[in-house]
Amino acid sequence: MENKEEPVFLGLLDDKEDSTIDEFSTKFGGKPKLLISKQIPQSKLKCPSCNKQLSLVLQAYSPMIDLPRAYHRVLYVFCCLHCSDIKSWKVFQNQNEFENEFENENQIENQNENKIENQNENQIEKENQNQNENKIENQKEIFFSSNIEFTNKEIEENSNIDSQIEKLLLDINTKTQKEKQNQIQKEREKENQIQKEREKENQIQKEREKENQNQNQNQNQNQNQNQNQNQNQNQNQNQNQNQNQNQNQNQNQNQNQNQNQNQNQIQNQNQNQNQNQNQNQNQKKSKNRKKNQKKKRRKKQLIIPAYFLDIIPEPKKKNIPKIKISNIEENLSTESKNEKLEKEDPFLKFEERISREPTQCLRYSFGGKPLKTQDKFIKTIPKCPICKSSRIFELQILPTIIYYLDLEKFNIDFGSAYVYSCEKCCGDSSDYYEEFIYVEDPIK
Repeated sequence: MENKEEPVFLGLLDDKEDSTIDEFSTKFGGKPKLLISKQIPQSKLKCPSCNKQLSLVLQAYSPMIDLPRAYHRVLYVFCCLHCSDIKSWKVFQNQNEFENEFENENQIENQNENKIENQNENQIEKENQNQNENKIENQKEIFFSSNIEFTNKEIEENSNIDSQIEKLLLDINTKTQKEKQNQIQKEREKENQIQKEREKENQIQKEREKENQNQNQNQNQNQNQNQNQNQNQNQNQNQNQNQNQNQNQNQNQNQNQNQNQNQNQIQNQNQNQNQNQNQNQNQKKSKNRKKNQKKKRRKKQLIIPAYFLDIIPEPKKKNIPKIKISNIEENLSTESKNEKLEKEDPFLKFEERISREPTQCLRYSFGGKPLKTQDKFIKTIPKCPICKSSRIFELQILPTIIYYLDLEKFNIDFGSAYVYSCEKCCGDSSDYYEEFIYVEDPIK
């Protein structure tokens, strides 16, 4: 029985990244959109060769629907754009259960919406109940009012009772009126007393104010006399001071003129010296600026242009016309010749497979086979350090991204990059686990 090949999916460049990007997107370049709130430690994103910050090459959403713990799963591939070393490439994996923090948020929103709907329904039911109760009471009143009939005796008895009630009410009203009048008289007397007290207080305050005014007038008169005396004294002092100042100013002007002449001579000499020094300093500064600019560029994290990926299944093999063979190879069939060429040169096999979709930049086949470009290939893939299981091929980044993403300006060049991950998808959502990536040398 022949082993069935795992299906292969291709990644084709789509539109540029925009605000719709999320943690479940597959894209080249830009900044990573992480599946969990925890960040990838900066210490893991340092280049082993130049110690600079690594840049995102690929974010690939690769869920494992059959595994609840890895229902949501993302691979992040990084490389160094500063030194462009092949050994700088790294890949990290993070996964999350079906009910992750993002889905819980949606569930909470749905629950809140359901609560609001239930509250509205309850309000409507209460209003309907109240309306029904009011209708029933109105009907009862109408019924009783229409069915009441009284006899003559009952009418006489009721009239006697009504006359007695009226007398009682009159007695009560007269008593209450008298009580009210007494209360009103008492309140008026209180108000008159309060007014008299207020008038007395106002008179006392007016007398005090008059006394204070007289005192203030006397004080102001004394102050004005003192101020006039002080002003006369100050005027005399100022006149004397001005005379002395004029004399001193004349002396200082003569001295300053002599000093200015000497200073001008010294300044001219210093200006010539400073000009020479400034020229030298400007030359040094311009050199230092250029150096600092280069350093800043190196310190900044370089970013690859960001593009979405459109994922499609790999097209089937096309019918290739038969190859014309030379006289020496007349006995060989075209099929046997193709097999020989594929065995001898893996790059021809690579070209033939890529020709099914020439614009592909990514190949994905969990548990499938990599599409090699060279004979030289890694022999042993290291096992998973967590569960000690084997790592299997998952995806391949093709060198076509060098052209499509304009990576030549970063001096990036490679054959293909192959990502191998744990076959059991071990780990949990608490951290980022480093998987294995093999990067081929550039195709010569």
